[in-house]
Amino acid sequence: MAKKTEQNHKNLAEGANPRKVALTILHQVAADGAYSNIALNNRLKQAQLSALDKGLVTELVYGTLRHQGTLDYILSLFLTKPLNKLPLWILLILRMGLYQLRYMDKIPDSAAINESVKLAKKYGHQGTAGLVNGTLRNIVRNPEKIIFPDPEKSAAEYISAYYSHPLWLVERWLAEYGFEDTVALCRYNNEASGVSLRCNTLKISPNELLDCLQENGAEAVRGNFADEAVLLENIKKSKLSQLIADGLVYPQHQSSMLPALALSPTEGSRVIDACAAPGGKTTHLAQLMNNKGEIRAFDVFEHKVKLIDDNCRRLGIDIVKTSVADSRKLPAELDDWADFALVDAPCSGLGVLRIRPDARWQKTPDTIKEMADIAHDILNCVAKKVKVGGYILFSTCTIAHEENQDTADKFLAEHPNYKAVPIVDMPNMIYENSPFWQILPQKHGIDGFYLAKFQRTK
Repeated sequence: MAKKTEQNHKNLAEGANPRKVALTILHQVAADGAYSNIALNNRLKQAQLSALDKGLVTELVYGTLRHQGTLDYILSLFLTKPLNKLPLWILLILRMGLYQLRYMDKIPDSAAINESVKLAKKYGHQGTAGLVNGTLRNIVRNPEKIIFPDPEKSAAEYISAYYSHPLWLVERWLAEYGFEDTVALCRYNNEASGVSLRCNTLKISPNELLDCLQENGAEAVRGNFADEAVLLENIKKSKLSQLIADGLVYPQHQSSMLPALALSPTEGSRVIDACAAPGGKTTHLAQLMNNKGEIRAFDVFEHKVKLIDDNCRRLGIDIVKTSVADSRKLPAELDDWADFALVDAPCSGLGVLRIRPDARWQKTPDTIKEMADIAHDILNCVAKKVKVGGYILFSTCTIAHEENQDTADKFLAEHPNYKAVPIVDMPNMIYENSPFWQILPQKHGIDGFYLAKFQRTK
């Protein structure tokens, strides 16, 4: 028993090293395909860290992932062997060490290097520790060797290396948006995403919430594109956790609030949310309905359906009935049932790379085609569930036209009993002259989303 207790204390002490914690999270993402936000949240709950050290872990994880392309490009200039020949632990240590040297001015170079070497000794051997030490010191001593591709000769290679995005994605965006917009989009994706909350108007008004936050020392302002949105700076984590626990707010980015606002379901109506987990848009729909009516919410995973139920209870919502189901095969009993339906379809997520910095390295061109096919099948199924005169709101968090406008056009071509209708009565209307909204981060200053609204006519 004594030995076990001693080992537990040792594990806690080791876990208190913020760089080690960050490294293990990065390894989960790289080796196991874990979502960075989930891995980070889970690990921070377990680690015995101060608030300051938790902030350091968060910065190291998200910063290293955001700038991975740039870090790898620089490392390749100073290493003789290809990066994919390095042990994964050592590559991650080099990336994280270089991130501190290049982007974290408050950390002395000596500290960044020495801590990286300590990690290399733990996760490698004397030789790999020497490699880490020599490489990072060489980069510090010879900054003139860091020369990026010439944008005049290869704009795609320059943007990919300097702004840390996969080459295939940069090439795609250059063809669609041109050089300046592609740079602006990449810059946006490399920014840290702030805290955005949706005010639960079933319990508190946006102005009351704003007053409450400001009284507690938070820098808070109303959102630009959703009346329910409140944007935060410098709030105590304990206060934010209490607001969430009390059901006064739901953490949600502004662009993610737009689908429910665009669908605009009325009190007492019947609503289907086809891809509902974890429940952000489901609960927003219920909020807009003043918790009166009926919402059928579906997700394919049972554990995710539980998240919807948990969020409804916390927010004081009781009109949502959840079910585990593939939304490409919803029950026949719902045919001609719904007044409104939301299809926030699974997608490549290319519009929210600022929020999910790891996603840019996990997506491929094939992802876009696969997701477009899934969205098409879900829309085909949901089309049968909406009654004549009812509405479907189709949305994604991507900026790929194959998943967005092409899918919308295909749906309308295959369903002559539906028509596209304008999205109206929205704050700060983004596309006043079009029934389709393609929100672009570099143009609108919020995460990328697509919205299309259809009405069944017969």
